[in-house]
Amino acid sequence: MRSRQLPIVLSLALSSLASIPHAEAKPTLTTWYATCRHGPLCVASWEYPIGTQLSLFNRTTGAHAVGIVLDRGPEKRTGRKLDVSRQIAAKLGMISTGVAVLEVQVVGRL
Repeated sequence: MRSRQLPIVLSLALSSLASIPHAEAKPTLTTWYATCRHGPLCVASWEYPIGTQLSLFNRTTGAHAVGIVLDRGPEKRTGRKLDVSRQIAAKLGMISTGVAVLEVQVVGRL
């Protein structure tokens, strides 16, 4: 019996502007900040489906992190594509700036 080969799917890395939600924001139960502020892997995005696992790379610092899209955001009028948790921001070395251009690659889906 012949084994089936699965198709190879290539995912291109795209650059996206990312930010950290304000640490003193007053969360409600429905906001991303409230549901993810303590989650180490949380990412909010309008461009990727909920449950998408993303590889994030900050070329400026050379740091890498993996996150999961768990909510929608940031506000569309800001021009940013992602909000990341403080834990991811710390791994990527963007706490001091609050905003960074990241290379984003889809790793998979949960």
